[in-house]
Amino acid sequence: MISSHKPSVELSDFTRRIWLSANATVLLVVVTLGDLVALPLR
Repeated sequence: MISSHKPSVELSDFTRRIWLSANATVLLVVVTLGDLVALPLR
């Protein structure tokens, strides 16, 4: 049985926000702690 159920608007918005926040967090951690792992970012 194939369902034609579409994800809700709230779920897709929440998923987009989670991925955006996760990417921003990883970028911030790399920039902030890059010196500890020998990444010359500054």
